[in-house]
Amino acid sequence: MITTRSYFKGEIAIANAADKAPNSNLLGNGLSLDQFIARYERDVLTRVLGYDLYKLFSDQFDVSASTGLWTLKSGADAKWGELLTGKQYTLSGVEVKWQGLIFKDGTINDGIEQSLIAYYVYGKFIEATEFSHSGVGMQAELSKNSIRTDARSKVVDAFNSFYDLAIGDGHYYNDVYYFNTHYNNSGYRSLYDFIGDMNALDSATYPNWCPTTSFKLENRYGL
Repeated sequence: MITTRSYFKGEIAIANAADKAPNSNLLGNGLSLDQFIARYERDVLTRVLGYDLYKLFSDQFDVSASTGLWTLKSGADAKWGELLTGKQYTLSGVEVKWQGLIFKDGTINDGIEQSLIAYYVYGKFIEATEFSHSGVGMQAELSKNSIRTDARSKVVDAFNSFYDLAIGDGHYYNDVYYFNTHYNNSGYRSLYDFIGDMNALDSATYPNWCPTTSFKLENRYGL
């Protein structure tokens, strides 16, 4: 896995899933979150890269037998490190930046770890755990001194953050992705823009890139 529980902070914090919380693996959401990361990290990377490119990418890592964490191999080509942790480059005479599949945002305590993967996993986790199954069907747990609210707004916000980092301003036409040839006002490039930029220079950089066409921005009303 590229991401861990440490990425689930701030707007995508998950209660009782802290890395070092007492008995979190037994009493909290830590172990469950680990399982979601293991499942949906692979799912989203396969969807944004296509299986062939995902396989090439994953082959560049050593995987810990005890933790399942990925570590980029020392001999891996620089392009894989750039895909993972970002790259600053010039586009149409302007400096732009791809932040990476994983990156740190801000400078407080060396920044908050962020990842488009974590936003995607968060949405899946919240959707799956909002209700539980009982002998009489699906149910929502009641708690004292609090009022339950609809989780959709949190899921939508997380998904749209994922969308901005992954897809950005590009678009599809007849199932073909056309990357945004102009930098946006922030100067940041999405994953799809970055791969498009690199492949425009050399089509062999990230070969057989075949991203899904099914991602669409969402709103809180399900429209």
